[in-house]
Amino acid sequence: MFIQNKYYNYYNNLINKAKNRLLDCYTEKHHIIPKSIGGNDSLENLVSLTAREHFIAHLLLTKITLGKNKLKMINAVFCMVNMNNTKINSKTYEKLKNGHSMFMKENNPAFSKETREKIGKTLKEYYKTNKVPFQGKKHSEKSKKLISESRKGKKLSEEHKLKLSIAHQGKKGFKHSEKTKLILSEKSKISNLNRKHSEETKKIISEKAKLRWLNEKNNNFNYTAPSH
Repeated sequence: MFIQNKYYNYYNNLINKAKNRLLDCYTEKHHIIPKSIGGNDSLENLVSLTAREHFIAHLLLTKITLGKNKLKMINAVFCMVNMNNTKINSKTYEKLKNGHSMFMKENNPAFSKETREKIGKTLKEYYKTNKVPFQGKKHSEKSKKLISESRKGKKLSEEHKLKLSIAHQGKKGFKHSEKTKLILSEKSKISNLNRKHSEETKKIISEKAKLRWLNEKNNNFNYTAPSH
């Protein structure tokens, strides 16, 4: 069950020391063979440790176990750290976090393929017979006013602006108000003043201008005066 290495010797020494003493300070019960890997609550499998010794014992257990048992031991230490706000260095935290993540993937039902498929199937069935929470509903004038007031003064991120722009595209009958058109026009003018076109862009603009001029010239040339 346990790997026979130097950490196993450290663990055994800690347990044997605890078995042959009496403490009058705060202690915690420790399962020599943890229950999650086959231990029980018998007196032979229990020992009293100080809080510090208890934490060290569980750290040592992560170094003398393999496979799923190791993940269980890592998860136990991770829970001790979180529950007691224990200070550890960044490397230890990273190892514990990675081990805890792997443990959860194997033991949390929500991560299993079957559970995900079941949830997906249930949602599909639900949306076939039920509407999305706000689908088909309209805000009242009072709600619109409250939403408008809450958004005043807030600055939208560029990403949000882009999403809104995409959302409005293709909407039938969508039109900007005259005030919005004026604001967009002014912003465009300011933006164009600071913008510098590349040589390639200048060439394209020049060619288009020439084509427009030629078209206007041809239209004027082919103009026939109305008869009186």
